[in-house]
Amino acid sequence: DYTRQMEQLYAPIAEIESTYTVVARGSRPTQVNRAASWTMLKDWDTRTRTQAAILQELEPRLSAITGVNAFAVSPP
Repeated sequence: DYTRQMEQLYAPIAEIESTYTVVARGSRPTQVNRAASWTMLKDWDTRTRTQAAILQELEPRLSAITGVNAFAVSPP
């Protein structure tokens, strides 16, 4: 349910091309209370906002999901 809530937050962001979510990854011990989600942004030439601007919009929405510690990370 929580990852579905996260994915619903991604839907209105036009710059997101795709998402990939994993719940309870196969590493031992399997932790069913952990999930990870990755998003791929559209190419630079097809969007007007920067990655930082998109994260700035997304971060408060993720942190507002009650019951989880959800946050966005921008890789270098």
